[in-house]
Amino acid sequence: MKLFNAIRGLLSKAGYAETQDMTEAIMAMTNEIVELRGKNVEIPALKLKAADGETYRKHLVEDAIKAGVRAHGDKFDKAEYQKVLEVASLDTIKRMTADWTDVGDKLFPGGRSTTDGNEGEEGQTSSRRVPVGVYAS
Repeated sequence: MKLFNAIRGLLSKAGYAETQDMTEAIMAMTNEIVELRGKNVEIPALKLKAADGETYRKHLVEDAIKAGVRAHGDKFDKAEYQKVLEVASLDTIKRMTADWTDVGDKLFPGGRSTTDGNEGEEGQTSSRRVPVGVYAS
């Protein structure tokens, strides 16, 4: 009887009703243990994926902060946006980065924005001609 009471106590502790048939409860618990052991095998791979996800998020946030600084300069509150971005969804981070990148691209369009010191009358940059013979072997 002592063994019976010990098993019944363990089943109750595991969440099985005292009115449930012990054989059925033990079978259910055994099935649950087998299922959990199978899931535990996946944990190391999931930890690696989680670490990759954290690294990805960190880089997204860093890129967003850089885009924000480029777009808004000294007025950009890096510390405040850092807090916001660290808890934002990945889609939100990407959207904010894209928005700030657009603003920065409008402020700083690509290409050369300076000219040589020897400008012609029409404001054109002077060019130097390299003799063709320089390229001959």
